Amino acid sequence: MNYMNDFVPSVTLRSVTTSSTKFNLYLKTRELKAVSEVVRQVLILPKLERQSWVEEHGDWLQDAFDTCLQESNLTLEEISLDEETMELSQELVISLRDTMSMVNGILIESEQLPS
Repeated sequence: MNYMNDFVPSVTLRSVTTSSTKFNLYLKTRELKAVSEVVRQVLILPKLERQSWVEEHGDWLQDAFDTCLQESNLTLEEISLDEETMELSQELVISLRDTMSMVNGILIESEQLPS
């Protein structure tokens, strides 16, 4: 998209970038909340069912969270300092923290259970 710099004023590019960043923050937060909801549902399963689910889907869960974390970091690197973007960034970081805590809890619990 660098070829666009020659044809579009930088103010317009900044506006597009800011809108794009806000959308990415919103999207990443929404994706993370979806992963978080899956974890919440798993956490309410009886212990044996939860252990079975983690054994079957633990790698997917870890990969999904790692992907969310990496993509969120890339999105956060693009932020500007306007109030809406900062609020979206804060929501994303809080969601990352909460989800990471749940993911770690469920994965560590399954590792500690006797096979």
